[in-house]
Amino acid sequence: MKNWRYLILSLVLSLFIHYYVTAVLMEIFGMGWYLIQFVVWCIELVVIYDALMFFTKNWNVKHRAMFFFAYYLFLIIALLIRYDQGISIIQLNPFACLREIYYGSWTEWIVFAFNIGYFMFMPWVNGLFISSNKENFIVSVFIGFLCEFMQLIFHRGVFDLGDISLYVVGILLGLYVKEKYHVHLKEKSEVHDN
Repeated sequence: MKNWRYLILSLVLSLFIHYYVTAVLMEIFGMGWYLIQFVVWCIELVVIYDALMFFTKNWNVKHRAMFFFAYYLFLIIALLIRYDQGISIIQLNPFACLREIYYGSWTEWIVFAFNIGYFMFMPWVNGLFISSNKENFIVSVFIGFLCEFMQLIFHRGVFDLGDISLYVVGILLGLYVKEKYHVHLKEKSEVHDN
C-alpha cells in the first residue's frame, strides 16, 4: 500500500514538472510531438518514482536498473530526437551562458535550470556502478562533453563550453548532495546501533 502512495506522488510530481518545465523545453527545441512528450513523461515518472524509492530506503536492484535505463534513455531522446538545425557552431566562451541568462528571456532560465538539474543527478546514476567520487566526476564530465559533441556532429545544437560549465556545476552539486546524504545515513545508522 505504501508503494501506491509513492506512485501517486510520482504521478503528480511528474505531471507538474512535465507541464511547467519539460514541455516548454521540448517546444523550444522542436520536440513537441505528442508521442515523444508521452515517452518523456513516462521516463520522468519512472525517475521520480525511483528517486522516492531511494530516499525512503525501498531501493532495490530492479529500481536501480529502471533508474539507470530511464535516465540515459531520456538523455538520448533529448539529444537526438530534436530537429536538425542544419548548423554546426562551436561556442568556446565558457561564460557566454551567463550573459545569455542575464540578457535572455525566461526560456534561458529554464534551459539553465535544466542543464544544472539534469546533470546534478548524473553522479547518483553513475554512482550505481562507480564508487569513487573522482572517477564518477570524470565519467560524468566526459558524458557531458560527449553530449555537446554529439549535438555538433548530428547538427542538433551548439557545442557550447558554457553548457559544459553548467554541467560541471550540476555534477559538483550532485556529488556534494550525494556525499552529504551518505554521511547522514552513516550518522543515522550509528545512532541506531548505539
